Amino acid sequence: MPGPGRKPKKKGRARKGTGSIYWSEKHQCYVGQISLGTDSNGKRIRPTFYGKTVEEVQRQIDEVKKDVLLGQYVPAQRITVEQHFKDWLRTKRPPNTSPTTFSKYRAVVENHIIPRLGRFPLRELDHLRLNAFYELLADQGLSQRYQFDVANVLKAGLADAVRKNLIPKNPAEIATAPKNDDKEARFLTEDEVQRFLLAAKGLWMEQFFIVLLHTGLRAGEALGLPWSAVDLDAATLTVRQGMVEVDGVPTITGVKTKNSRRTISLPAQAVAALRQQRRKQLQAKLAAGPQWSNPHDLVFSNRVGGFMTRSNIYRRDLRRALNGAAVLAAAERYGCDPQETLALNRPHLPARALRVGDGILLPGGGQGEILAGDLMEDVGLHTFRHTHAALLLSQGVHLYVVSQRLGHASISITADLYGHLQPGVDKAAAAALEQISERWSFENS
Repeated sequence: MPGPGRKPKKKGRARKGTGSIYWSEKHQCYVGQISLGTDSNGKRIRPTFYGKTVEEVQRQIDEVKKDVLLGQYVPAQRITVEQHFKDWLRTKRPPNTSPTTFSKYRAVVENHIIPRLGRFPLRELDHLRLNAFYELLADQGLSQRYQFDVANVLKAGLADAVRKNLIPKNPAEIATAPKNDDKEARFLTEDEVQRFLLAAKGLWMEQFFIVLLHTGLRAGEALGLPWSAVDLDAATLTVRQGMVEVDGVPTITGVKTKNSRRTISLPAQAVAALRQQRRKQLQAKLAAGPQWSNPHDLVFSNRVGGFMTRSNIYRRDLRRALNGAAVLAAAERYGCDPQETLALNRPHLPARALRVGDGILLPGGGQGEILAGDLMEDVGLHTFRHTHAALLLSQGVHLYVVSQRLGHASISITADLYGHLQPGVDKAAAAALEQISERWSFENS
């Protein structure tokens, strides 16, 4: 304390670069500032940082001081959307996220966010500009689901900017983002399954489709399945790895979640398909000779032992099988022998998807047309997983068992996707309430 009659000394100004931290009643948090001299216009450079603790604010100040020493510091008001999102991507590299997730993030940032928004200062990004960006995505003809994914990546990146005190609020919280296309999961009916399997007969991936239908495996889990994980005598297979494509390059990786690591019991049809797959693969190995290379011991490989990719399956065997299934449906409609009609048309089926009105050859020299009802639209590899779940539930298999076979992280995911497919559940609930209510006594009003 200063002595009597003596004025207290004025508090000296902190040296440049040391910073100061204080509690702000207005913001109800700690606030720190650091002086970095002046800019080219003589204006003081004094960035401000916010945090719940002194230590949190001090860390931010220390990071800025380090960037200044390295010549990498950019004032928050000058940081562009491109600069921030490139920095954000660096924090998302594996193992912080899975290789496939990071690949999706990078594709969205590089193909959409940076080309359209990258040049703007981060602090000038408002909800009006984001709404215009979302409208542009729709005008480009992108699917509703993909627009939703782009908006989610943008929102996550801007939330990171808020955490770093680069912007005060996230404009994506206010903007009108694209909605998710909540289509009901597409699954095949029993008739469609029969047509599809008949049309897939003899194709290289025939057994792959059969195994997907009978196990509910994700496509990546099946494409990364090694023979060492298959026990044909015990009629089981164990999921412990999968195949993912990162920037178009197939790679073996761990399973998606803890629950994804599971052992699945196989029905007789799946066991028979796997035995046939082993014989077919041995024949391919003999035919390939020195070209054969299957270092991952894959169950479903290409003809020389390498990875089968989803795009390859979509373009070739899946498309051929779907086109064949449409021919079979048309043959049934015209009252012709389905297998004879398929054999007649198979050499002439195009690589592209059949369309309504496409002509097909009928036995006896006739010609018919494909109708909308003949086509199996929106069918992808994940459709077989949905079909597996739907068929089990239609036979009264408990939702928990289905969830375990699918390897969902929780039964709630299975319930959200397929709960409505459980037959008679609502009627059973009403019957149960009726039994309970019979034990209640009510006074006549």
